[in-house]
Amino acid sequence: MALFNNCLLLVTLSTNRSLWSYTNAYIASLAVADLLLGLMLFIRNFWLFPSTEWVFENLVIACVPVTCLVYISAMESLACLVLMSADRYLYIVHPFWYELKITPRVTRVLIALSWCISISLGILPMWFHNFTPKLGCQPMLIISKSYLLGCLCVYFLSPPSR
Repeated sequence: MALFNNCLLLVTLSTNRSLWSYTNAYIASLAVADLLLGLMLFIRNFWLFPSTEWVFENLVIACVPVTCLVYISAMESLACLVLMSADRYLYIVHPFWYELKITPRVTRVLIALSWCISISLGILPMWFHNFTPKLGCQPMLIISKSYLLGCLCVYFLSPPSR
């Protein structure tokens, strides 16, 4: 369902020029992140369906990249929500400043920056992970909780969210 809905949203936003706005650019980025998350979970569940164990449960080369992609898309979803909140806050509280400073270029740069940060933070666990074949592919055990907490702090305590 997530795959279909996000694809439908992206097609609607890309074909209807009246829907092109700064806020909808953040929504499109959020849809791409959610589409990636839905795709990764679909792939994982597809292999998990015939049995109770994932086919690649004990392979670090399959488990860690899929987990990192899930974390990248989840972090990007959070980043898009923070950017949308900051955008709406500035639009309501400082409307004149918003009209002068927030341009399509600024919006594109912010979205690109959020993707770069999400990819950077999501790829780091590829090299520093806690995967052991005995425990299997459990995302909450592969990446340390302190690292995940630090990633969340980057998004929620960063200057744009204040």
